[in-house]
Amino acid sequence: MLLVLTSSAWAVKVEVTSTGAVIRSHRYEGPRRDHDDQEQRCVDTIIAILEKYEAIVEDAELLIEDIRAAPQNGDVWKIIHQGHDHVIQAIEQFSASSEVDNLEPKLVLTADCLDLINGRAETPEFSNKSTIIEGDMEVMGGPGNVALIQQMFKPRLWPNPGRIPYCFSSSLAQSSQQSFKDAIIHIQNLVPCLQFVEVTVANEATRYCSEKPGIFVKSDEGGCFASLGQNADWYPTKCNLQKDGCDTMGTAVHEIGHNLGMFHEQSRDDHDQYVRILWQNIQENFKNQYDMAPHAHTGVPYDLMSVMHYSDTAFGKKTG
Repeated sequence: MLLVLTSSAWAVKVEVTSTGAVIRSHRYEGPRRDHDDQEQRCVDTIIAILEKYEAIVEDAELLIEDIRAAPQNGDVWKIIHQGHDHVIQAIEQFSASSEVDNLEPKLVLTADCLDLINGRAETPEFSNKSTIIEGDMEVMGGPGNVALIQQMFKPRLWPNPGRIPYCFSSSLAQSSQQSFKDAIIHIQNLVPCLQFVEVTVANEATRYCSEKPGIFVKSDEGGCFASLGQNADWYPTKCNLQKDGCDTMGTAVHEIGHNLGMFHEQSRDDHDQYVRILWQNIQENFKNQYDMAPHAHTGVPYDLMSVMHYSDTAFGKKTG
């Protein structure tokens, strides 16, 4: 995938800054590498994370030995894919730990590496639904309704941030449910003014929780996407976390950010002062995903490391 944004890769964490509660990330500041080097660094990261949790993750020691013994070609990825659930378990254990605040370069897991672990050519974060804008934000009415929503956004904020209801669809994948739970614990621990409460499902067909507004968490559609803000009685507030691709804590934190009312960081109208967009490297049909939002909040400093910021290859043209 061609580079689109001149920013470094990131791994999720959450912290509170002097400007208030801000969801952020930690970036890897090392040199950019070619595809083969990226794959090798990903393998090294997998081994390093598995080693940290081999006492907790079943068969981790054996999996590490098999990965190290495999030729550095497609065979190593066959082994990693066969041990996919164990690898993801180790990653989730690490993501939930406090160590993400002081990452060593070898422990930084990029979005591209996660796609390799899941055996995907590209991230599933972006949905082709007509109601989706900027890849993963669901807005009823689609792109044509964005300007109106930005101007009338206040009613879409949560009336009581200290009690945000959510409910789980009966068909929700177990891994997606766990990722959502890990994400809200992570957010609550570091942003205590936000508290989430599980409630029952009111209606599976209409996708409403027993309390409105409430986040209806599901995994029955492809991709990772979420409703932008709470929708009260207009239509359900949803968070879709596809199994095998969206079922990680970092992705869940990002999508919950949209549920809370957060836009993508790079949609701010001052983004040109902080990032350079390589328009020639963006897939033609997706250039509008980098449009600026004229009403986006700019009252706090631009955050290149925000977990709500696009990755540096989002919507990039494929290479090779």
